[in-house]
Amino acid sequence: MGQYRMLRSGDILEVKTGETPRVLRNAGKIDTYKEDLDCVHPYGITNSLTWRTVVENAIIIIFGTIFVLGLVVILRYLTVHSFFFGKDWVIKGATMLVELLYIVFVALVTSILHELGHLFFGKTISVSGSILRSTFRTNLNHIWMWSSPARFVAICCGLVIDISIAALLILILPDSSPWLSSALSTIIFRIFWEFNIARKTDGRWILCLAFDNPLLMINLEKGKLALVVHLLGIAYDVTLLLLWPLLFALSSIGLLI
Repeated sequence: MGQYRMLRSGDILEVKTGETPRVLRNAGKIDTYKEDLDCVHPYGITNSLTWRTVVENAIIIIFGTIFVLGLVVILRYLTVHSFFFGKDWVIKGATMLVELLYIVFVALVTSILHELGHLFFGKTISVSGSILRSTFRTNLNHIWMWSSPARFVAICCGLVIDISIAALLILILPDSSPWLSSALSTIIFRIFWEFNIARKTDGRWILCLAFDNPLLMINLEKGKLALVVHLLGIAYDVTLLLLWPLLFALSSIGLLI
């Protein structure tokens, strides 16, 4: 049995367990599924719709506050201290091996915390990952049946966690610490990585959330803009590789000062 929700476009979204959501564009199906068209309010310990809505709104306010405060802390730091992307991965006095291990450590820990956020607020236990590719992905198909605030929290919580970790490091570590600048550079790299919409990233789902259509990017990739999306994705990846790994390598061998 599937669950059904009316999208902002007037079409009906069908979500079945273990399957990719699909959009039913036949408006006549509204009568067929009208008893199932209410969205789900997943947060709260009671069945009271009012209470669950209050909890959702409270989480949104808390998340928004944390995000804004964290962003202010990070931007303040970056305006005072120069930021040089991958060059900041270089840690004075450390060997390249130590620098690489530190980058991997920070990336791995923050990735796990990022996905734990999706697992908790997405109320799911389904996650897949590859340490070799440094990617972890949580299955959030079911959240498209949720209310708008709950969908927003489930999708954006990972980004809020990344921002929070970066801000916390700034607050607890000395400003001049090369370990801080390296960790921040790694987290910022990961945040930018999450906005390649050609991949299954948070940025992709945020875009789908904005248009209230989980199949938005899939439709674009299968349509006339498929090549454009693919090329943009490649260009985005190449840009990140130039700004981080390449700058790090050039700085490490002394070609950049």
